Amino acid sequence: MAYLIISWVASILLASSLIPQIIKMWRTKSARDVSLFTILCFVFGNGSWCIYAYLQIFLYDQSTLIQLAFTNTLLFSFGVILMILKSISILKNKVSKNQPKEEEL
Repeated sequence: MAYLIISWVASILLASSLIPQIIKMWRTKSARDVSLFTILCFVFGNGSWCIYAYLQIFLYDQSTLIQLAFTNTLLFSFGVILMILKSISILKNKVSKNQPKEEEL
C-alpha cells in the first residue's frame, strides 16, 4: 500500500513540474528560452506512453496501469500547452521581424 502512495505522490510532483514553466511563458509572453525540439520530444514521448498504457488497460485489463495513463495524459496535456505557447511566440517573432521600423516609413 505504501508503494502506491509513493507512486501517486511522484506522479503528482512530476506532473506539476511543468506548471511553473507554463505560468512563466504565459506571464512574460515569451518562450524564447525553451527549445521547440525538447517540447516536441516531451509531447511525443508522453503521447507514446499514453497509447501504451491505454492499450494495456483496455486490451489486457491491466488496471494497475491507470496511474501511468493518468500521469502521462496530464503531462501530455501540459506539453501541448507548452507547444502552443511556443508556437505563438515563434509566430509573433516572425510577424514583428517582417514589420517595417518607424524610421523606414
